[in-house]
Amino acid sequence: MAFEIGPRENAQTFSRPARGNYPAYEGAIHSRVINGTEYIFGRFTYETGETAVQAIVRGESSREKPDVHYWTDIKDQYPGA
Repeated sequence: MAFEIGPRENAQTFSRPARGNYPAYEGAIHSRVINGTEYIFGRFTYETGETAVQAIVRGESSREKPDVHYWTDIKDQYPGA
């Protein structure tokens, strides 16, 4: 089976203010179809300097189902990373 990846679609950027324990952040998201499944990818840069990258399947709740992947900036947690 060939690996098929579609173009970036629905790209957008946005800002969110701090809320409760969550710092303010800049977000950039887009979607793309990979082997027939649509995924949403996001990159979130927080005012604290940390960055997180997330991938989820479109239409699935990240509250009900865990993210496909969620990566955070590990430099502060693991010096030398």
